Amino acid sequence: LLISDIDDTIRAMNTQSPIAMVRRGLRKSNDFSGMSALYNEWKKQSTEHKVALVTAGPEGFDNYYLRFLNFTRFVYEHLAFRPKGVKTFEHKV
Repeated sequence: LLISDIDDTIRAMNTQSPIAMVRRGLRKSNDFSGMSALYNEWKKQSTEHKVALVTAGPEGFDNYYLRFLNFTRFVYEHLAFRPKGVKTFEHKV
């Protein structure tokens, strides 16, 4: 099982500013070059290889993340968002 964060791991966000984060989050193509191919190739090596993606992005931004993942052709089995009302640090711990 490969568990990967989305923001600043497979998707370039590189910001602490909530406004900049929203702006960058709306873009479909701010992926780190080669990450989709890397994850998808690893997944092809075995039917037992599974990919789970997590993000501190809150529920409600699902469509933006799904649009990004579909556009960049990431293959995954599970996608987890930060529940509403839970602070980012609490979610990451």
